[in-house]
This record gives sequence, C-alpha cells and structure tokens, in this order.
Amino acid sequence: MIRNILKRITSLSLLLAFSILLTAASSYCSALEERVGIIEGLVISEDIDRVDTAKVTVWQCIYNGDTGAYKNIKIAEIDMNPQFTGPGRKGEKGSFTFENVPSGLYNITAEKNGHMGYKIINFDARRLFENTYIVITGYNTSTYVAHVHEEGPVTTFQVDSRTSTLVAIGLIIMISYFNNRKKRA
Repeated sequence: MIRNILKRITSLSLLLAFSILLTAASSYCSALEERVGIIEGLVISEDIDRVDTAKVTVWQCIYNGDTGAYKNIKIAEIDMNPQFTGPGRKGEKGSFTFENVPSGLYNITAEKNGHMGYKIINFDARRLFENTYIVITGYNTSTYVAHVHEEGPVTTFQVDSRTSTLVAIGLIIMISYFNNRKKRA
C-alpha cells in the first residue's frame, strides 16, 4: 500500500516537474523570439521641402555617458539599408521605410549633395512602429528676395539656418498634430 502511494506521488511529481519544464521552455523561447518593427519617415530640407533621392542609412550606435555623445558602431543589418528616399509605401516624395528592425539604439542619417542630417532613435520593436523626420542641415536653403522700392534695387538675403530649423520643427509639430486629429476622427 505504501509502495502504491509512493508510485502515485512519484508519478504526480514527474508530471508536475514536466509541466514546469514545459512552461519554462515556452517562456524561454518567447524571450528568444526577436520582435521587429518598422521605422519610416520623411527627409526634409531646411526650407521644408521633401528631399528625394537622399541616401538614408540606419546605424547601430552607442551612447557615451562620459562625453554625452553617440558613436556609430556599424550599419544595421536590416533589409534595404542603406536606401534612397522616394515615393515609399505611402507614395510621398522624400519618404523612407525600413522593415524588420529589431529593438535597439539607432542613428538614422540622411545625406544629399554633401549635406547631412541625423536622428537618434531608441527603437522599441514592441511598439512595432516609429515615424520620424530628418532635416538635412544646409541643403536646399531658399534664398528669399525682398523689393526695397518699386524702382529701387532688389536686395537678396539668406535666411539664418537656425531660423529655418525652428520653422521646420514648428511645421513638423503642426503636421503631426493635424495628422493625429484626423486619426482620432
């Protein structure tokens, strides 16, 4: 009788141990499963034009807490990296899309005719999606013309790049606000 009880306890213990092992293995496999997401956005100039055929590259980078600077380690191993801006998935000029991007710290650079812009993103693939804008500093800065007098000389002046950048940021915030309002409606 005691032997039968011990056999049953042993069988139940083995069944319980096997169940715990399966649960742990399932959790471990889920942790190993790499989540990926999408990073997409627009490349714009300082005068808020969308920049077509800009080279966009996603770099893996690290942050140096001592210097407060980011350092590119290597080009991220994701499909179509680097790529050139174009119509993209949404058909918008100057857009880019990187799919199957794992979580990580990235520096996304955009380059056109020797001018460059960048955006640091701490990408969390659990959110599945990141939308961003990159302003290429110094590229395609408009020259505005002001007429002093009707018969007088024409004065040309360059808009300060800091002013252009602030205007670009303001417009980006407004565009994001109105896009979010449309989504809610």
